[in-house]
Order: sequence, then structure tokens, then C-alpha cells
Amino acid sequence: MGNSHEHHVTPLSTYFTVFGSLIVLTFVTVGVSELGLPATLSIIVAMAVALVKATLVATWFMHLIHDTKLNIALFLASIWFMSIFFIFTTFDMASRGNVMKMSDTFEFRQKKADDNVRAGNVKVRKSEDPNKPNVFEVSTDGGTTWASGLVAPEHSSSH
Repeated sequence: MGNSHEHHVTPLSTYFTVFGSLIVLTFVTVGVSELGLPATLSIIVAMAVALVKATLVATWFMHLIHDTKLNIALFLASIWFMSIFFIFTTFDMASRGNVMKMSDTFEFRQKKADDNVRAGNVKVRKSEDPNKPNVFEVSTDGGTTWASGLVAPEHSSSH
């Protein structure tokens, strides 16, 4: 180790064992994806398997086990920072369902608009302008003033 440049001979059986482990872990990853686990749990398992596979490759095929302590420290630091990234991503994915229900998504806005129309807080009518047959107007003051610009979804240019 250290600064010595001595060659390390790893038995061929070690390489075959690591290769076999990588194949088995690949099947584990595919199997987990087929189980239908929740997305967050599936990603956690997949990342754990990927971490083990990356460690096996770096340790044996890249000969990190026989390298300097600095290179080992750099590898461990990269794993540490990558795990921080994945932890925050997992928190985001785990809470996304709750956030999306409360945020300004289309479904939320549509439900809120429908509730306001049913309660009579908002009135909606087709435009009275013959040049704009597919435009709707909205009133939030009981029908005194009308704002134009809502286009029927089947006639919008976003489709």
C-alpha cells in the first residue's frame, strides 16, 4: 500500500466470484422492479444494490483495494456525496404525492374552480362575441363584470 508500486496478484476465482455477484445483483434489481413496490421503496432498493455493485467494481476490477488511502478516501467521499443526493431525492419522491395534492396543479385548480362555480362564487358563460364562439367569460362579482379569455379545451392550441 501507500507509495509502493508492488503488484498484487488477485486469484482468478475472486474475479469470477465478483462477476457472479454482479450478475446476481443485476437479477435482484430487475426482480425488484417487477415486484410493483411503491416508487420510493423501489428506488431505495435499486440504489442500495447499485451501491453494492459499484463498490464491488471499484474494489476488485479497478483494484481500489490495493490502492493508496487517498484514492480510497476519494471513492468513499464520492459515495457519501452521492448518497446525500439520493437521500434528498428520495425525500422529494416520498412527499411528492402530498405536495401535489396541495399545490397549484391543474387538477387542484380545476377542482377549486368547479367548487367555486357550484357555490355561486364564480359565474361562467360562453362569450357573447360572435367572433369568439369557443371562448368563455368569467365573473367573480355575481355577473356585473366579465373577464374573457378562457378557451374551451377542445379548441385550445395546447393540444
